[in-house]
Amino acid sequence: MDSQPPYNPYAPPATSEVTPRDDQGRYAFAPLASREQRLGAELLDDIVLIAPCIVTVGLARALFPIPTMLTSRLSMGLGLLLGCGIELFVQQRDGRSIGKRVLKIRVVRMNGEAPSLARIVFLRNFIRVAVGYIPLVGWAFSLADAFAILGAQSRCLHDQIADTKVIRERR
Repeated sequence: MDSQPPYNPYAPPATSEVTPRDDQGRYAFAPLASREQRLGAELLDDIVLIAPCIVTVGLARALFPIPTMLTSRLSMGLGLLLGCGIELFVQQRDGRSIGKRVLKIRVVRMNGEAPSLARIVFLRNFIRVAVGYIPLVGWAFSLADAFAILGAQSRCLHDQIADTKVIRERR
């Protein structure tokens, strides 16, 4: 007396391609973003951080034909601050980075709620970068963070630290 219908290989899929939300508007059951999407978003975000550096260093070279260590470092620092400011503004406004927006993926908490800006900036990004600069330990952490995405949950260490996941957005 089995109450379930028999398995039908020709039945439509149980889930749809749209990003389902629960009653509170959370992305609780959304499909995870692919590793390729996440890598692409990271590369696009790196371009957003590097582009202002190229512009500020170019301007410094045009204004000061004989570069000094001071002008080089100041122009690079100004470019990095500008790039970080752009990313921070976009994350505050949209709840995701430029790369994630282009590739239609989003960071959410494990329960589907949108993470706070502080959670994204400090737990997902700052800790990863800060630990990466620690001598003799940083490279190991950075490798472990990157290779953790190959696990069953497809979550990097910074996702696990921040209790987040990256999902596909509705098309």
